[in-house]
Amino acid sequence: MAVPGPRRFFGANLGPLATRLEAHGYPVAEVEAATGACALVVDRGGDHRAAILPTAIAGSDWIDLVGAIRTLQSLATSRTLTLLAWGKPPEVSGRRRLRTAGVELALFEPLDDAVLQFQLNRALAPCDAPRRSRRAPVDREIVVRRHLRARPARMYTLSSQGAFILTDRPLRPGRRLEIEVPVGTFHPRARARVVMANRPGEERRPDLPPGNAVVFQGLDAPSAAVIERLVAERLAALEL
Repeated sequence: MAVPGPRRFFGANLGPLATRLEAHGYPVAEVEAATGACALVVDRGGDHRAAILPTAIAGSDWIDLVGAIRTLQSLATSRTLTLLAWGKPPEVSGRRRLRTAGVELALFEPLDDAVLQFQLNRALAPCDAPRRSRRAPVDREIVVRRHLRARPARMYTLSSQGAFILTDRPLRPGRRLEIEVPVGTFHPRARARVVMANRPGEERRPDLPPGNAVVFQGLDAPSAAVIERLVAERLAALEL
């Protein structure tokens, strides 16, 4: 049986991912290094770019991984490049090889759109002042209470300081809510204030889905600790 060439083996499989990224508004280009490795480069301008390599590259003896990464970095030496690995989770040795080469974040399949967007936004985010608390994509149903009425909703991201709630009918900034987040047997509840509305078709943040960003008010310390533990576990699963 003929052994497939580098572009066919590593490049063709990146096509569906490139299509997904373009559908979410990320400018994508496929790059092939002289070493035979293919990658997707995501570039929205600014000081940060991202490059996505297939996880299968970690198990190849005929691909120069370090050389391929040097080629990607040489495309714009004055700009930061964050590396992500996409595909089937590799073995421990493969993960180690990718980490040693400088790959930081994972896009392991099966991959939902929320995690895909979250990881790309992390990779492309400028290194501004650090957030007061870490956030992570947390896809789970929550309870939103307003004016004595309760309704279910889903989250996009969560931190001990706030959350992003998915909705096609976001509330105006300044509105106040109460949110209950089930975490195992715990149900932390907090008052919250809407600080941003991302409306369908007129997104203030096109890199985010439609919804509301809210900041928590008066969250007690035990509830904050429960949420911070959930966020830490979720982020650990997204690191390579």
